[in-house]
Amino acid sequence: MLNIEFGSGPNPTPGFLSTDVNCSHKVDFCGEPWKLDIENDSVDTFLALGVMEHLEYDNFDKTLSFVNKKLKKGGSFFFDVPDITIWARYLVDFYDNKDVPFEEDHIWATLYGWQRWKGDEHKSGWSKRKILEQVNKYSWTLVSEGVDLFLSSGFERRRMGRPHDAHIYLKLVK
Repeated sequence: MLNIEFGSGPNPTPGFLSTDVNCSHKVDFCGEPWKLDIENDSVDTFLALGVMEHLEYDNFDKTLSFVNKKLKKGGSFFFDVPDITIWARYLVDFYDNKDVPFEEDHIWATLYGWQRWKGDEHKSGWSKRKILEQVNKYSWTLVSEGVDLFLSSGFERRRMGRPHDAHIYLKLVK
């Protein structure tokens, strides 16, 4: 069974081959996701938590194409991105002195990345409509959404327990 995590950082998910573009993290593979040298139809699960928004749009597409080629039939790709429409609304509401669930710095960091190290900036933004257009370019047999898909599969991050921390959670099945 081959499972691969993109952007695992210093805390890779157990049971997954760890990859990251930041070579200072101790990972199994250091580099862009689409450059990983593996056979087509060989991967059971890909995981990218808090990663895809760090890719430019063309590299996002390269990653989807790579995943589509490398997944086994019935294999899954789990990933999430901040829902830009909700985070932009939080920012507007903040400046209109409305009640929002996050401080100003948290909203800006979610829009543009936390920028704690090179590569920690966001290079793409996604609405539900836009991301579904992008993933539907490929022939997934199933596109499901919702944080419960991740939690029930054992993938958990702090933001998943905060309902107002608006992300689009997708599971693509080949």
